[in-house]
Amino acid sequence: MKTKKFGLIILSILAFSLLASCYPVYRIAGSNVLLSFILGSLLPSGMAILGFATVVWARNKSDRIFMSAVTGIFLLKLLILGGCLVLLKLFTEIHVPIFIATVFVYYIAFMILQLWYLQRFTSSQPEKSEQVYS
Repeated sequence: MKTKKFGLIILSILAFSLLASCYPVYRIAGSNVLLSFILGSLLPSGMAILGFATVVWARNKSDRIFMSAVTGIFLLKLLILGGCLVLLKLFTEIHVPIFIATVFVYYIAFMILQLWYLQRFTSSQPEKSEQVYS
C-alpha cells in the first residue's frame, strides 16, 4: 500500500513539473530540447519507483538479501541509464547536455524524496526483533 502511494507521489511530481515546464521549454529552446527534457524526466521517475519497490520488498529479508537487492537494483539502474543514453544518442536527435542535466536534477530530487519517504515508512514500522518476540 505504501509503495502505491510513493508511486503516486512520484507520478504527481512528474506530471506537475512537466505541465509547468514543457511549454516554456518548447517556446524557448525548441522540440529537440523538449524531447530531451521529457525523456530525461521520465527515466528517473521509473527508476525511483523501481528502487523504492525493491527496498520495500527486501526490507524484511535478511541483511545479506537486503544489501544484495539494494546493490543489484543500483547496478541495474546504472545499466538502464547508460543503455538509454547510448540508444537515444544513436537513434534520436536529442540534446545530450539537457538530457543529462534533467536526469541529474530529477534523479537527485527523487532520491531525496525516496530517502525521506523510506525514513518515514520504516520509523512507523516495528523493528525486526520486535516482530519476532511480539
